[in-house]
Amino acid sequence: MVTSLSSEQLIQLSEKTHFSSNEVRSRHESFLKDFPDGVISRKEFHDTYRQAFPGCQQNDVQRYAEYMFNAYDIDCDGEVDFVDYIRTLSVTERGTMDEKLKWAFSMYDINGDGQVSLKEATEFLTSVHRLRGNGDRESAERAARRIFRDLDINGDGLLSQSEFVVGAKNAPIVRDLLEGGGV
Repeated sequence: MVTSLSSEQLIQLSEKTHFSSNEVRSRHESFLKDFPDGVISRKEFHDTYRQAFPGCQQNDVQRYAEYMFNAYDIDCDGEVDFVDYIRTLSVTERGTMDEKLKWAFSMYDINGDGQVSLKEATEFLTSVHRLRGNGDRESAERAARRIFRDLDINGDGLLSQSEFVVGAKNAPIVRDLLEGGGV
């Protein structure tokens, strides 16, 4: 839990992110206003998503929020502290294409084993489609199959992070699908 940042910590976070020390300090102050304990609990994270998607089925919101929580919880300690938060914002707001695709991979890799199965891709895309109100499991499954058709280079039925990143960069239609699916 980080409730105050030393000058050294500001410099370190600035070096590890795409933010200046002043931007890190400002984001930290805002973070603490919203989360005075210095962490976002799983429940608080889920509550934020429930408020953002009030018209959606709560179990759909819960599922999507869990995928997002896991992508934010970089150190896998069960909470999102400021370091997790600022590192994620750095990638999502200012990251390179590779950084953004690696982060997207972490959302698709639901079980965290370093590979994405067709089932995981389908589950993630189903949650996205349901929140957007533009599809069902069948459309998500079709989208997942298209991703696998174009990205599973070695044909093993699993996507490594490398296959995911390289494939998405080299196949604009897949990159567009991924971006439309939650990146």
